[in-house]
Parts: sequence; C-alpha cells; structure tokens
Amino acid sequence: MTARFLSMLIAAALAGGCAVPPGAGPTPVEAACPAETAGDATRWLAAVETGQEAEALRLAAILAPASRMRPADPAYAAFFTAEGMDPAFLAAGFGHWDYQAWSHAAFFAGLARDTVAGRADADRALFEAVAAHLTDPDPPNPGAFWPFRIWQAGRGFCDRQAWVLAELFYQRGADVKIVYLRDPVTLESPHTITQVRHEGRAMTADPLSEIALPGVTVAQVARDPELARRLWPDNRSWQSAITAAALWVPAYPQDYAPRNQLLQERLRACLGTRAPRFGEDPAARLQAWPAEREGMPTALWFYPLRLLNWEMLYG
Repeated sequence: MTARFLSMLIAAALAGGCAVPPGAGPTPVEAACPAETAGDATRWLAAVETGQEAEALRLAAILAPASRMRPADPAYAAFFTAEGMDPAFLAAGFGHWDYQAWSHAAFFAGLARDTVAGRADADRALFEAVAAHLTDPDPPNPGAFWPFRIWQAGRGFCDRQAWVLAELFYQRGADVKIVYLRDPVTLESPHTITQVRHEGRAMTADPLSEIALPGVTVAQVARDPELARRLWPDNRSWQSAITAAALWVPAYPQDYAPRNQLLQERLRACLGTRAPRFGEDPAARLQAWPAEREGMPTALWFYPLRLLNWEMLYG
C-alpha cells in the first residue's frame, strides 16, 4: 500500500501538509477569553473526552445559553423536512444527539493528532491510517454506521472509508468533500472517494483503492483522462464516472442547529484549535473553495440527516 501511495506522491504539492500545527500557548483570542468561560470550556472538553455526558450537556448550556441563540435558518428547516427529519430538532435544547456528535468529533480530533505525531507528512499519515485500518465490506447489521462506528468496526464499503478519511482531515483543519462518481448517462454512483483542500493544497483520495493524487482536485481528474487512469488503471467505468461526479459537504445534522454553531464559536474563542470541529455552519462550508464547483455539482450531503433520523427512530 505504501509503495502505491508513494508512487502517486507529488512532493511539491505536499509541502507543509494539511496539518494545523498545535499552539504552544494561548492565542490572542484565547487570551481574551474570560477566565470563567475558559474554565467552563476546558471542563466541557474534559467531560466529552472522558464520557461524562450529563456534565458536558450542563456545561454546553452555560457556554451557549438559549437566550443568545439566533433563529434556525428556514432553508435548513426545509432541508430537514425534505429528508424526513423533524425540523424541530434545529430549535431544541442540547441533548443526547448533540453529545454524540461532540464525542465523535473529539475522537477523530484525538485520532488525527495521534496519527500525525512525529510524522513529517501529515497527509500521507492520515491516508495510510485509513487505508490500512479499514477493509471492505460492511459488517453484518451495522446499524447507524457513523464514521466513529466504522472505525471501531474496522470495516466499510467505499463510501464509509471516504467518510472516515474526510472526518480525520476535517479535524486537522481541512475543507473536505465526499465525492460520488456517477455514470454520465444514468447518474448512478458506482464508487465514492474523498477530496481534501487546505491552504490552497488539494488531494483526491480513494482509500478503498489505496491510491491518492496529492496536489490534484476532483475537477482536475474529471478533465484529464490521464489522471483518472492513474487513480484507477484497471477500472474504465470509474474513469468515466468521475467526469459526472457530485461533491457533498459531509455536515452532521447537529451542525445545522444554532445551539451547536454558538457552542463551537465559544469553544473556538476559548480553546483555539484544541476544540474539536463541529457546529460549523454548513452553508459556509458549502461556499468554501467555490472555484471547484465550476462544472462540478456541489451540495449539502443528505445522507447524515437520513442516518440520524433512522437512528432516532430505530437505533
């Protein structure tokens, strides 16, 4: 696997990697954070990392009080309704499903940090970790198969592996997209991959195939048959399907809720990059790197909403 990845490596494009370097001390924003708020934020993070759900929920309500929350975006309510999820979730108070999202984010933040520790090439370290840890196919009866559970199971189809890779890179500060390859005629998807962007650098990655193209976006692959052949030398259908690919922002349902957006803002102000990433406005994530949408459909991903709705009803 390592040899295949290295054979695709474009060293110049990877200079500096995609990692967000941890700060040695408080940033100016953190220094301006009131001591009491900073203490609550630190205690919130400790509660999430040690599995203290009730305490994490209590502290979240202090850090992000209902009185300070803006109304839910009507467009998000319509999106929830269209995907079969009750839009009342957007205006509810903090609860178990929020804690679940926090704990999953904290897990991947820690896993990403541990994976890249001591590695000169953070991008390669994250890619290799996913390609080595996850195998195809899904386990039997996986239930609500979130990236956290996919990692725990060590198994998953291509779309599962792509999502796990996206979560790891996201926690390192990257913009990530789930990419459905689509047959140009039927628009049915035979395969799923990941696109990563950070500080002007890009990578198109297929963990199932254990191949990545650093320095290359999905749009570039779609326009260049030679790049497509480098990704999948023996699969012409995938080479063709990337020309009609669709890109999705893998935001969790909890991210659409104003309570989590406010909580993330408060945590980021007090903890800086020590705060796991969640609750970032999906619309803002959709607008990131707008140039990539030239000829490439890009939208908010429907699947996480359907998955949480299923888990809330049957999980």
